[in-house]
Amino acid sequence: MNFQNLHSSNYNYDLMLNESHPVNYSSNYNYDLVDITRQSLQVIFFQRFKILLDGFQTQNSIKFSAARDDMIQILRDLNEILGTEKKFLLGVWLNSAKSAASNVLESHIMEQNARNQITLWGPTGEIVDYANKQWSGVVSSYFLPRWTLFLDYLNTSLATNTSFDQNKYNTDVLNNVEKPFTYSLETYPDTPSGDSYQIAKKLYQYWIPKVSASQNLSPFATLS
Repeated sequence: MNFQNLHSSNYNYDLMLNESHPVNYSSNYNYDLVDITRQSLQVIFFQRFKILLDGFQTQNSIKFSAARDDMIQILRDLNEILGTEKKFLLGVWLNSAKSAASNVLESHIMEQNARNQITLWGPTGEIVDYANKQWSGVVSSYFLPRWTLFLDYLNTSLATNTSFDQNKYNTDVLNNVEKPFTYSLETYPDTPSGDSYQIAKKLYQYWIPKVSASQNLSPFATLS
């Protein structure tokens, strides 16, 4: 995947999303299709983040709002495509952890540890996101609410012309998003749902035309 220019990677997509639905496609094809869709959405997300920061820094509320809305939609779309492949399901991870328990209390402890490992990695985020995973369930219940809260804070700062309160945000996100996810007992599917090909094709047709071919889309590029 060429992160420097998403359009140069479209050839890979074009090969996989051909004219006919590959009814008998292999599990490897399905995984690769979901993974390249995941990577593409990640790159577009970082592009939108750069646009959002520019809108924030220049106090352009229209640019900021458009980028914010796209970022939220990308996270929802990401969760949807990840849900079509077993290897990207949070439920598989949690059920595997709970299966090692001999009673309900142990099951809760195993689940808490499994959730903590892929998020906070410590009681209060000592190594937060060190082992983060882009999985269906993690995106919808952890990354989406966390990004939504962050974007709400930025939006408030922009609307009121006040500084972003990093310390307040850190406390808020820890207590209202990160810790609750770690201690939650919400269950998640451990079997895929949806047609990977059709969903990937839908997302490709929607997002790729919206991407500027001339913009550096590297998620590793400086965001300033």
